[in-house]
Amino acid sequence: MAHGGPEAATPAEQRTLAIDLLTTFQQQAGELIDKEFQTWVAQFQEQLAALQATIDKDKKERSSGNLVITYHAPATITGSADIYLNNQLVRQTDSGGMLLPALTPDTYLVQVKANNGALQGSKTVKVESGQTSEVSIELKTVTPGTTIP
Repeated sequence: MAHGGPEAATPAEQRTLAIDLLTTFQQQAGELIDKEFQTWVAQFQEQLAALQATIDKDKKERSSGNLVITYHAPATITGSADIYLNNQLVRQTDSGGMLLPALTPDTYLVQVKANNGALQGSKTVKVESGQTSEVSIELKTVTPGTTIP
């Protein structure tokens, strides 16, 4: 039955054919694995870049801001003034102003009360991420027990 096919080949020729077949299979499998790996790496890098962009955006949006508050009054201010943010006392100062660092970006109601509440003033101010906002408040005379909104 000599057709010239693999069954007519000598054992040495059959080994050579088998080695050639296995070598071709190994090369093709290696090329396929390399191609799939490169595709996976490209997809991973794209997803990693998108994740990093999201993290950077979130960080920027959440970074703190600063607020510079100055106050003045036509009447004489004696002693310290009380500084409030959203109705919470944050500091007392007698310097005519102050810096409040590292505030969460938001809109704040800033109130200043001096002379035991006889002088008061307030303003709403927006503190933005990574920015320093400024507010200047004029204190007005009020009767005891009242508050200027």
